[in-house]
Amino acid sequence: VAFIESMYRRRGTGPKLMNFNPLLATIARLRKAFTHTLGLSIAPLKSPHFEGTAGLFYRLSSDEGDKRVVFSTCAHVARPPPLFENKTYTRKNKNQAREDIVLLGTGAFDTAVHALMKFIGDQAVSVSGWEKQRKRLGEPVEGEPAAVTKRRKEFTDLIDAAKNKIEEADK
Repeated sequence: VAFIESMYRRRGTGPKLMNFNPLLATIARLRKAFTHTLGLSIAPLKSPHFEGTAGLFYRLSSDEGDKRVVFSTCAHVARPPPLFENKTYTRKNKNQAREDIVLLGTGAFDTAVHALMKFIGDQAVSVSGWEKQRKRLGEPVEGEPAAVTKRRKEFTDLIDAAKNKIEEADK
């Protein structure tokens, strides 16, 4: 086990990590890859195809003004064996090389984006089917059977919920 000094620097204008509450998020499984929950996918910046996970997050200081957060991970995640010798590495001064880590490796990012696209596509197909079925019921008319009115409302609710999920996934 090794603790490695790290510093978070925002690179470019990429998105910030999202908050994650599985009880409130309607698409929790899709958001997890972009949140700071345990098991966050990480990879060395120089070789993002070697991926691993960050295990434990903790603040460096109890001072309210100090927002620095670090995580622990296995040495083979930060310094993959195909690229580095398997030997103890301790960074003792600022002149020594440092291994920069990115929050999502290429595989995790591609998987997360594919899952989002598939989810949006599946929801769009469902919406299309529900709209056809609702259309077959016709417009509401006075005195129609209660079962027809109830079924139309069910389709409308399903369509609205799916459209909201699509919007949330797109965001």
